[in-house]
Amino acid sequence: MPKKRQALVEFEDVLGACNAVNYAADNQIYIAGHPAFVNYSTSQKISRPGDSDDSRSVNSVLLFTILNPIYSITTDVLYTICNPCGPVQRIVIFRKNGVQAMVEFDSVQSAQRAKASLNGADIYSGCCTLKIEYAKPTRLNVFKNDQDTWDYTNPNLSGQGDPGSNPNKRQRQPPLLGDHPAEYGEGRGFPSVDSRGSCAPARRPPCKFSPVLPLFPSHPPGGPHGGYHSHYHDEGYGPPPPHYEG
Repeated sequence: MPKKRQALVEFEDVLGACNAVNYAADNQIYIAGHPAFVNYSTSQKISRPGDSDDSRSVNSVLLFTILNPIYSITTDVLYTICNPCGPVQRIVIFRKNGVQAMVEFDSVQSAQRAKASLNGADIYSGCCTLKIEYAKPTRLNVFKNDQDTWDYTNPNLSGQGDPGSNPNKRQRQPPLLGDHPAEYGEGRGFPSVDSRGSCAPARRPPCKFSPVLPLFPSHPPGGPHGGYHSHYHDEGYGPPPPHYEG
């Protein structure tokens, strides 16, 4: 509050505030060379214009902001990292100003687990960092299943045209889990797939992602923005080049 030459500091608990006031009572505090005085505020918490009460803001929809998204972020990527924390219902990705997404879980408890476990984590080492907040909407509307939107309660939902003509519109089979050749997936920390097609992170208990370690141990094949299928176009895959005689 510059006009009043005052500032509010909110501590994690009352004990922290008490320690600050007691220390300032016995020791002169200086800020930018000027003496400062510390006392208790009449406010119980710091609120900003537009902020809502915590009990109202907590819901089953999370807002993901992906920082430094040099690799492709799709519904498959978000489903794979979020679903171990609780069943994902719907995902909507926005790409207008950077990359953001809303993920709807089956319950508030699942959303709380996901926020606590994934906030601040890197999807890939050194990039695609997750900033997670509670979203304002309590339910997402999805009209088609593709790389930007998906309704997991309606796996047959499709966009225009034949649902079977686009691999993103077929019945849900996460390509992060089942579409990689064995030499790309096995033994490298990629999530595994069981006989029913459900995902389970390899060598990692559910919802135990470390905020210091990347959620995926290596970058996706194909380089930045290469997507998850780009390795099929690498050298060594596909038919050989034509041979001309003479």
